[in-house]
Amino acid sequence: MRLKTCSKCKRELEINNFYINSGTKDKLCGSCKECYAKHYCKYYLNNRVARLKYRKEYVLRYGDRVKKTIINSRYKYNYGITTEERNQMAKWQGNRCAICGIKENGRKLCVDHNHVTGQIGMLLCDGCNLGRSCRDNIIITTAYLEYLKTYHT
Repeated sequence: MRLKTCSKCKRELEINNFYINSGTKDKLCGSCKECYAKHYCKYYLNNRVARLKYRKEYVLRYGDRVKKTIINSRYKYNYGITTEERNQMAKWQGNRCAICGIKENGRKLCVDHNHVTGQIGMLLCDGCNLGRSCRDNIIITTAYLEYLKTYHT
């Protein structure tokens, strides 16, 4: 059991009470998690206006790049694909839902995937992705069932 002294409260604690910091020699923050939380809560409360101003300026300056990065990392994290791969899928499908054929207008088609296996299916509109469009149309219901057999078995 390794111990470390907190630089703020001066208590000697086990190392699991300190956050990791790769920039220090021992790879741990100087203050314990409890002191760290107190310090940053106080900092954020006292500097709220300045932080909001900075965030607004940052979004105005880098907004498009930040948005692209967030979207790309979301696709990578959730589905294991890049934005370019998702756009290639859309182009291959003619920017249409794989089940009902509705065209992608303003709203992006959803990447369908199997929640158990993680296997990616096709791109679907919101209605087909949530199963709503099947209630009204028997042809779409049949297409939906065929799709499920193909990608979710």
